[in-house]
Amino acid sequence: MHLRFSGVIVACVFLVLSASAQAGVHVPGETGAFVKFCARNFKSCRDEILQEQIVIMAAKAWANSTSDKCWVPDGVDDDTAARQILGWLKQHGETATMKTEDGVETAVRAIWNCQIKIETGLTSMGVPDRTGAYMKFCGVAANYAKCANQMVADDVIIATRDPSSTAPAHCTAPKAMDSNTMAKAIYYWLYAHPETYELSTDDGVWTAIDALWPCH
Repeated sequence: MHLRFSGVIVACVFLVLSASAQAGVHVPGETGAFVKFCARNFKSCRDEILQEQIVIMAAKAWANSTSDKCWVPDGVDDDTAARQILGWLKQHGETATMKTEDGVETAVRAIWNCQIKIETGLTSMGVPDRTGAYMKFCGVAANYAKCANQMVADDVIIATRDPSSTAPAHCTAPKAMDSNTMAKAIYYWLYAHPETYELSTDDGVWTAIDALWPCH
């Protein structure tokens, strides 16, 4: 579980990194400096916030963690979440000396009060929440990163699932498979199976994974 958890988190974080982040842009570690930095570096800050949210979500699920940290509700896309978080932090100078990750979590808690989902027609990865609409969205090359992020995130949910959970069990992609290969395989499987298009995006992705890699 430890290796699988680490692998999928690294893969997911890698996918969300923008070109500027991959180039080594340094994001300030203190909230006040972070907010000022974000005025000119929104994409890098958005990606930093997303990375922190992914780690919190996975840590919460992994080993049935008792962490009380909140994350952005499912249904709020990355850009919208980042703008709301940065706006809140700008208005609350008392967070300026906090570590950036603590400041962001404080803002998330204050804005959404640990709400799990908001019905917007989108997942928290900013893609349509129904498989048919998701497939149309993923057919546009510019949307590839968001589509792949959704697939990796769904794989993370299953890989870090609490064994005592009563939720339906699903399979995961092979541990050694890279994220790009996994995403392409899922996309082409879904493309060939339009009967999945009425499912939620999560269920569509899980159905594809179950069919492609039957609990290897």
